[in-house]
Amino acid sequence: MKAVYLEEGCSTPNKISVNSVFSMRQILAEINPESEQYPHNAYMPMALPLIDIRSLSSMSLYELALCHRESLNERRNITYIQGVAKWWHSIGWGIVPLGRRKLDSWLFSNQVLSGIETIDLGSEQLGLWFWGNPVAPDHSVTINKLQDGGYLVEACVRASRWRAIKKALERMEGGLDPFV
Repeated sequence: MKAVYLEEGCSTPNKISVNSVFSMRQILAEINPESEQYPHNAYMPMALPLIDIRSLSSMSLYELALCHRESLNERRNITYIQGVAKWWHSIGWGIVPLGRRKLDSWLFSNQVLSGIETIDLGSEQLGLWFWGNPVAPDHSVTINKLQDGGYLVEACVRASRWRAIKKALERMEGGLDPFV
């Protein structure tokens, strides 16, 4: 995100919405231990406070990660899950802001914890498929681990933004500051 907005400058939307998901398995296991074995994505969305582009541009990666961690720690509990569950039927994915004017929305999902790479599907090759979703966030980034130890990053962003992300990653791999 930071790479994208540094590349585009502050002429883009003045605020961004950053959303993440967290696994509910451990939290629900406090009530029912069988929840740990639940085979499907048992996750709950959560939003960070709105961030304006100028603040994001001046934040270090550490500060951004700390903001995410603090938001996650505040919401990773049964009270938050019960609160969202109470209203879920009326708001649905409304807790993830989508397509608002002057507000880019981002959704990050680290699926590595799900352990999908440990599932034996009886095949050495697997395929991926995607389908369009008209209510998806403007940008979504999902990370999965592969059986060979590598990672798959699936990112739905426009091409110019993907190039900015790729450029920052290449600079990091080269030991350089990604945001210069």
